[in-house]
Amino acid sequence: MDEIDFLHFYQAGGKDIKKHEKRLWDISDAEYSEFQRLTSENEELQIGLRAIRARYGLPVKTEEAIKRWGVSQGDEGIRRLGREIEKLAEDCGVSRDRWRDAMYELTVTGNVVRYFNMGKIAYPMIEMSYEDSGRPVMRVKIYSDTPIDNPIWFAQLMHWKELMRDMPPKPQPTKENKRKKDWRPVLEWSKRHPEITHEELAQMLGIKNRVTVTRKLSEFDDGK
Repeated sequence: MDEIDFLHFYQAGGKDIKKHEKRLWDISDAEYSEFQRLTSENEELQIGLRAIRARYGLPVKTEEAIKRWGVSQGDEGIRRLGREIEKLAEDCGVSRDRWRDAMYELTVTGNVVRYFNMGKIAYPMIEMSYEDSGRPVMRVKIYSDTPIDNPIWFAQLMHWKELMRDMPPKPQPTKENKRKKDWRPVLEWSKRHPEITHEELAQMLGIKNRVTVTRKLSEFDDGK
């Protein structure tokens, strides 16, 4: 199993924290198995994936190769790929809401490494947005088998509620080119909140694909 930092949730779980943690991992393991079944046994989906990969020069395996591929596609190419993947998933009966990130990873790399909450059931699906007045709003989507009685789940929900006091800034248009976005404010906010994953940050920014956030912030690692 991958490691996940539960330190700031330990108090919520008390002495039974390991039991509560195992319950969430059991759900995540089931999600991984479900995704493998939905995709590997779906001939129509596999045909569609091969066609998409052929058009976009995929798959690419390593982090460096993925980064180079992303630069070559540009923002519009990445968005177009995302739309094609979502349409293929919908046409083939694979939930876009639950499997968006996993489908993107499967398409780009040809494989999906099991990760926590990949099917959005173990933890709440949270969407952050703003009302016209500027007041932040948190919307929570749960499924019938989401363990809302799990204290770790509830602590995460309260953690997100606290974050509404300090929502991340959205990428800002640059002075030189209004169509180009400056991600430095987002990077600076992310450094102040290292406990926030890129998936959570994407949700808070209203960005559907976590990979977009990861790719944009990783550009600064290269001094860009």
